[in-house]
Amino acid sequence: MRVTTYPSLLHFKRRLGALFCCAVFGLPGIHAAHGDPWYFIDSDISLGRMTRDQTAPVTFKIKNNTDKPLKIISAEASCRCSTLEDSPEEIPAHGVGTFKWVFSAARSEGVVTETVTVEAADGRAIFGTFSADIEKAPAKPKAVKPKS
Repeated sequence: MRVTTYPSLLHFKRRLGALFCCAVFGLPGIHAAHGDPWYFIDSDISLGRMTRDQTAPVTFKIKNNTDKPLKIISAEASCRCSTLEDSPEEIPAHGVGTFKWVFSAARSEGVVTETVTVEAADGRAIFGTFSADIEKAPAKPKAVKPKS
């Protein structure tokens, strides 16, 4: 299974275009629904407020409603701030697979929303999102020059 922490530029452009079309034209497919053959049990996760020195686990579960095992070929996050720690190579028929990422707030500030993409061997992919509200870094005190 190919595991990367961020997609290539081509994948990023393709996914961004798909998300844009779905948002503008109201097309289905940004997030899979419970009637689909496989879907995120919770496709939108909020991590709440964080400080820049924190990391947080992000766990997505995918339900496979088919009668056959679902082979996973990739699981990616949209930025380098997230690292995939654990994912199944296959989700059993009518089973659940757990995908665990760790998000680092070190390079983020304000409200951040990231996308995770899980792709199956048949070419289908589903997208989930997680968000966090990262406190702004404290302002550095300005050096005061002594009066001469």
